[in-house]
Amino acid sequence: MAPEYPRTCGPCPGDSTQGTCGGGPERGWVLGMQGEAARGSAQIRQGLAAPQGGGLKLLHPSFLAVLAEAYGQAGQPEAGLQVL
Repeated sequence: MAPEYPRTCGPCPGDSTQGTCGGGPERGWVLGMQGEAARGSAQIRQGLAAPQGGGLKLLHPSFLAVLAEAYGQAGQPEAGLQVL
């Protein structure tokens, strides 16, 4: 049985102006895991391109791993390896 993934990332616990809550790499990962790999990887790339303030720079490597996973779900493992 496939795992259930949330439909949205949920409310942002902090400042939503930083570009990740409600629409960044996390939401892209959710979309990718729900079978919408193209939309998900596009949203992850968009989140990675957004200005990163505060501690978000520390999460950049994790978001690259999420992007690689989304490419794998899309049947593009070579593209996933390129981002790593």
